[in-house]
Amino acid sequence: MPGATVAAVESDGDDELVHDFSPLLLVYRSGRLEHPLIVPLVPPSLDAATGVESKDVPHSPSSSSVDDPRMNPMAPGAPGLEGLACEKVMVCVAEGDHLRWRGKAYAEAVARARKEKCGDDDDERPVAAVEAFESEGVGHVFYLLDPEMEEAKRLLGKIAAFDSAK
Repeated sequence: MPGATVAAVESDGDDELVHDFSPLLLVYRSGRLEHPLIVPLVPPSLDAATGVESKDVPHSPSSSSVDDPRMNPMAPGAPGLEGLACEKVMVCVAEGDHLRWRGKAYAEAVARARKEKCGDDDDERPVAAVEAFESEGVGHVFYLLDPEMEEAKRLLGKIAAFDSAK
């Protein structure tokens, strides 16, 4: 694959491929591993305002920037938010996430797009729901790093309640 990064752990022995999980992982009989799509990381950071530290965050190697429409639905060239097919949207952010501002901006942009799509205030049609939820005292992907922590359980509960609500 052109431009792909390959990281390998070398080992003596037979180089027969025994497991092919392309493009994520190749496992050889010798024990050698290749990761054809090693994803570069945005380094961890500390949110000075909250004191919450984030972990390494993967960044898509096929994306030219954080304003790529595949990563930022508000970027120039991204499809319009008024075209979202769902009736309700939930946007979850974490207090210490370095992308928190983007999640909040996204929730506001969806709400604006929904209101504009439904017309002026005299319109009888309901404006689709946009719910924003912020987890406190945690950083990016905290729920994956420690799914048993109370804040992760609280987030899951909020998502379940949102999903089951009419």
